[in-house]
Amino acid sequence: MRMRSIYHGLSLWLAFGCWGAALAAEPEAKWNVDFRKALVETRDGKKDHLVVFTGVEWETWSRRLHDEVLAKPEFLQALQGEFALTRVDLPESPEDPARLSELDTHQYELARDFQLRVFPSLFLCTPDGKPYSCIGAVEGGSEPMVAVIRERKAVYARAMEEIRSLEG
Repeated sequence: MRMRSIYHGLSLWLAFGCWGAALAAEPEAKWNVDFRKALVETRDGKKDHLVVFTGVEWETWSRRLHDEVLAKPEFLQALQGEFALTRVDLPESPEDPARLSELDTHQYELARDFQLRVFPSLFLCTPDGKPYSCIGAVEGGSEPMVAVIRERKAVYARAMEEIRSLEG
């Protein structure tokens, strides 16, 4: 009886261990943490950028957005083909600005350039990095957030098409 328990426990451990390894091996969409690298990746001009500013360590709405939307595979999978995804998670205030890493300095400059006022904020940007829409948190999880992002992108595309048609 004891051997059967050990065998059963070992079988479960192997089964779940292998299943977990298979899940970990699946390719996943990844968040860039450096917007400059994301810009280089999209030089072909085919993808817009989604730049998300959060303060997960100190800000409640950022933490909720992360848990309910940003960390969900369905959110990443829905947008990875349309957007280069960049996540900028900033501390509440740097302890010593003189000791910031080069990446941290760049992220603070990016927040300043985007005129970040509220956490969390999601910026939709052209392939060359120019913001064209800003979105706050949307209630309801991944699906409503993806819908709002796609609608904002569509509105911008229609506006640009109208401008082109008026120009010539």
